[in-house]
Amino acid sequence: MVRLVLFDIDGTLIRTRGAGVKAFARAFATEFQVHNGTERIQFAGRTDWSLVREMFANHRIAPTPENFHRFFASYVFWLDQLMAEGWPELML
Repeated sequence: MVRLVLFDIDGTLIRTRGAGVKAFARAFATEFQVHNGTERIQFAGRTDWSLVREMFANHRIAPTPENFHRFFASYVFWLDQLMAEGWPELML
């Protein structure tokens, strides 16, 4: 399997207009029925894994491998949907 790792530092490569945060919220809402769960979370400078761990802890969701898989499968789906709607802006 080929793995592609993308990163963005302070909007210098791409601006997504909040697509990542919105996808994060939608994934938690659809998979775990957690609505508005991202309101108290600080996203800047953090990894997705640490954010998910915090969300799981805040909402008493077991941090099992299955729950991480459920979240990330849904997150990728929603991120793809939002990006396809024209959210990203390349900073060239």
